[in-house]
Amino acid sequence: MKTLILFLKITTFLLLIWMYLCFHKCYSYKTLIDKNILQIKNELKYERVLTEGDIAGKK
Repeated sequence: MKTLILFLKITTFLLLIWMYLCFHKCYSYKTLIDKNILQIKNELKYERVLTEGDIAGKK
């Protein structure tokens, strides 16, 4: 009986660690994607400002 309880405790502990690592990795990946999207949007805004500035300069 003691071995069964020990086995269940160890299994539960390993399962919790695995779940934590899985969810942490998923959240980190989502955060990385969000940062990449924001960086792309900022670059597009910068290019648009440069383009609009060139057009305004030619008029």
